[in-house]
Amino acid sequence: MTIGDSPEQSYLYREGTMPLSGTGFPCERGSNTYIASHTPDYEVSRIPNVLRNLKASSRETS
Repeated sequence: MTIGDSPEQSYLYREGTMPLSGTGFPCERGSNTYIASHTPDYEVSRIPNVLRNLKASSRETS
């Protein structure tokens, strides 16, 4: 999943997830990454319920 970066709240509404500006990306070694996402019942964004399988996906990529 591609995650873009934007300081605009409208980006979060449209995409459903984004890193907080000023933090690193998950692919950057040693970075502190903070990701904002909508609640699970917000189904309007491109990727609804984006963090549902976060724990499982982090095990797969470790």
